[in-house]
Amino acid sequence: MHDERQRHSRPARPVPARYTAPDGTERRVDAPVLGPLPAGTTVSIWVDRYGAITSPPARSADTVASAAVSGGGVLAGGGVVIGGIWMGVRAGLLRLNTARWAREWEQVEPQWSGRTR
Repeated sequence: MHDERQRHSRPARPVPARYTAPDGTERRVDAPVLGPLPAGTTVSIWVDRYGAITSPPARSADTVASAAVSGGGVLAGGGVVIGGIWMGVRAGLLRLNTARWAREWEQVEPQWSGRTR
């Protein structure tokens, strides 16, 4: 177990390898290998449709995590937009209500203070 953990903690390094491409031809490449392996050891590599080495597909857990982060970002962005709209509506209504109150107070204040009879 210790050897397995140690092997995966090191970065992959390219080593000469050969494989059979989808069209049946043998190809020689520098394949990324983790840890010290004896010569002739079979290792898994991923190739694209043209036979070039590529990274392995994403794991299900990685895909779910990526979707969760993306969904959270969309929800947070939507919340910010809706919150901004709500604050703008409240500020506009406050301005309108304050102006209306000031106009009404101009009419009521003289009677209320006793300056007019």
